Amino acid sequence: MESGVADILPAVLLTVIGVAFAAMWIVALFDLVQRADGEFPPTAPGSNPRLVWSVIVVLFGGIGGAIYYLKVMKPYPRQRG
Repeated sequence: MESGVADILPAVLLTVIGVAFAAMWIVALFDLVQRADGEFPPTAPGSNPRLVWSVIVVLFGGIGGAIYYLKVMKPYPRQRG
């Protein structure tokens, strides 16, 4: 049986998606660690926003990293310097 591009395309596509989600997860974790406490969006009174976002990113992996990017990194850029 001859294997063509159509046979390996799903595996390549899943690999690329998996690597992208892993990269998102790692970038979100690094940003989460380096971000100051005042640079998170406001949460419920008495809650710890870093802990809340840590749980989201760790439990949901790449999807959590994407959510973190959309809700924290993009609207609240980290202050450098």
